[in-house]
Amino acid sequence: MPTARAQKLARPDTSFGPFRHVEAVAWLMVALACRVAGMNETPWWLLALCGDSIAVLMAFMAVARRVFEIFEHPSPIDGLTFDVFHYDEV
Repeated sequence: MPTARAQKLARPDTSFGPFRHVEAVAWLMVALACRVAGMNETPWWLLALCGDSIAVLMAFMAVARRVFEIFEHPSPIDGLTFDVFHYDEV
């Protein structure tokens, strides 16, 4: 069975001027909303905690990717796919 090869998507080069890490702000706002939702004694506090952790991780990844681009260093996660099983055709 032929497998689909990962193709590098061409992204437009966005520039935020001196605010290079502004793309992380949206994820940090989501994290803040999850923290506020989790502060109330609701039965959803565990889900809010997971959402908060994931949003902070995504903000970190956005900033890390931008820093690798600024220093023109290849990112160690470039080219990785979400494919768990790698079958090599013989």
